[in-house]
Amino acid sequence: FIGVTKPKFAVADKITIKQNTGATYPQYDGITSISSITQVGDKWVITIPKTYRGSTPVNGGVITSV
Repeated sequence: FIGVTKPKFAVADKITIKQNTGATYPQYDGITSISSITQVGDKWVITIPKTYRGSTPVNGGVITSV
């Protein structure tokens, strides 16, 4: 999950992922935890411990605290 603003979360936080309707991989939705947060260039990347499903165009959605 990628964004230009530093996430308000921390590693090991429990979060809920809810992608917009029509997302390619709905398997990413639901409760999970954050494995890592890294800055790559001008973007922030949140990594979660769910199986990588494949490359897609941008799928919008929200991440919230549990």
